[in-house]
Amino acid sequence: MLNRQGKTRRQAAIEKKLWMRLAEIQQESQPADVLSIYQPAIEPLINQSNNEAYANAVDLLLKVQSFMKRLDQQSDFDQFLGFLKPTHKRKHNFMSLLKSRGLVQ
Repeated sequence: MLNRQGKTRRQAAIEKKLWMRLAEIQQESQPADVLSIYQPAIEPLINQSNNEAYANAVDLLLKVQSFMKRLDQQSDFDQFLGFLKPTHKRKHNFMSLLKSRGLVQ
């Protein structure tokens, strides 16, 4: 089955893995570019509504927080997290992970 861009699921999955690998490689040298890869990947993970995806989303959130701190953009991260919390408040396992990983109180 093709998605809106005419890609198969397999092609889209491969492309996503390549982007994530590129982000890993560029973490130290280009943190702003890495944010443009990691941040948009978070909400699709949360929307998968399973514990593994939630854990991956929280891992990415922690990375995004770290990069935003380095770039003196903590307020932007707080705003992003402030959007995610009410949007996904019914996903109790996700909210519990945020709490246990120190992202919310």
